[in-house]
Amino acid sequence: MEPILSKVIRQRARIHPHREAYVFEGRSVSYLEFYDRASKAGRMLQAQGLAKGDRVGILCLNGVEAVDLVFGAIVAGVVPVSLPWKAVPQEYASIIADAGVRHVFAAPMFLPALATLPGTVTVHPLDAELKKEMDAANTLKAVAQTAADLAAIIYTSGTTGTPKGVMLSHANLYACASLCAMETPGFGPTTRLLVCGPLYSIFGFGAFFSSLYTGCTAVLLPMFDPESTLAAIQDESVTHALFAPIMMRAMAAVPDAAGFDMRTLQHIQYGGSPMPEALMRAVMGLFQCDLTQVYGLTETTGVGCALRYDDHRAILSATAHGRVPPIASAGKPGVGVQLAVCDDDGQQVPVGEVGEVRMKGDVVSMGYWGDREVNERFLADGWFLTGDMGVLDEEGYLTLVDRRNDMIVSKGVNIFPAEIEAVLEKHPDVKECAVVSAPNEDLGEEVCAVVVTTKSDLDLLEVRKWCAGKVADSKLPSRLEFVDVLPRTLTGKVLRRAVRAPFWKNEPKGVKG
Repeated sequence: MEPILSKVIRQRARIHPHREAYVFEGRSVSYLEFYDRASKAGRMLQAQGLAKGDRVGILCLNGVEAVDLVFGAIVAGVVPVSLPWKAVPQEYASIIADAGVRHVFAAPMFLPALATLPGTVTVHPLDAELKKEMDAANTLKAVAQTAADLAAIIYTSGTTGTPKGVMLSHANLYACASLCAMETPGFGPTTRLLVCGPLYSIFGFGAFFSSLYTGCTAVLLPMFDPESTLAAIQDESVTHALFAPIMMRAMAAVPDAAGFDMRTLQHIQYGGSPMPEALMRAVMGLFQCDLTQVYGLTETTGVGCALRYDDHRAILSATAHGRVPPIASAGKPGVGVQLAVCDDDGQQVPVGEVGEVRMKGDVVSMGYWGDREVNERFLADGWFLTGDMGVLDEEGYLTLVDRRNDMIVSKGVNIFPAEIEAVLEKHPDVKECAVVSAPNEDLGEEVCAVVVTTKSDLDLLEVRKWCAGKVADSKLPSRLEFVDVLPRTLTGKVLRRAVRAPFWKNEPKGVKG
């Protein structure tokens, strides 16, 4: 099968047209219907004047319409830019402007958030009229595509916190799906893969395409909800799933979690952070299946290293022979992925010493839309600088110990302090502030605002109300601390590491995400 997404979709429809491609809220969509719907969406986009390489915005929860538009764009050679529905209007506008999007297709619930877009952007409601347009459009025009062509752009926070479009080629996504298939026990045509991650992220989009690559069935949810997810595993006979540890913790906390029948579940892949042994044992007790942890970034198409299922078995086994893998490890690189831990000069550091993690391989993306930061992180020789600091042991296991930048990962969301600080500094009672991460067992890391205030009774609730609507809810501070003065360098820059240090003094390493 050629490493081009549109050809994968066509070939699946030809080879086994009546097999379930995915199910959504009780509705079954066959591979033939999947391709037909994508083709209709693709020709509708072409009728709007969109051609190969043009970008189209999509704003809706996971569902049939989202799948139609994302893969309809791909078969038409148009580049889907799925907007993060947890964002705020300013973020939508920023991404739309950055990507040069001229047409946005949005669910009715999101239309008010797009009301202030410039007149150069046309917003199309996802309604009955649009369905008529799709049905009435002319034949899909053939588009020549290669594996090296841009397939999709996924926006993520870059090293500065400004949203950056990660350009993923067909070859990138094919390499990701291939690696997932190779590394996941029992992942094949009979798999029923739960997809609860949003399609605007590599977590959701990558998982959904992996099901198409394998020719199995995706069980698509609108979004993650602990009880609904447990019910889906039971009712749809799910065999494989992808979660973040925080999701599994939430499911384990559902009062009647053990009452759901999850005997069909064979394997869970998780990412975003390692799992403490206590949570790992609780998860194993609830789900009774194998686990694999994957470490990667959107810039590496979501994959790179894995702490594999047999590593987890060894960690949890009381009778394991030989050396047990470190539970906090991100594992070893996947097939076709090169990994190095280097100093600031690009030289590999000795085993056991800390350096910046670099990756190389077909999973490394094309770079950022507009080539921003290309010389800083995407090197000419193919290496990608992750910004994560790590250490390799003598057996090749990678353990992350810190971040090179100030990014916070809370509940799987990348958060950069500068965005929140810019809002807090405008509060009349905040003299100065610094936003840092603090460890949190439920969130991984929480957003901690450290402020110098002129008001003695300033509290967290007031700070959150001030920030609400100016930053996404997932970025609101969940902890507030007061200091008399912030530590600064001789040039006046806040020493963020010094601000952060007290919260992490009892932690064995400087990251929990």
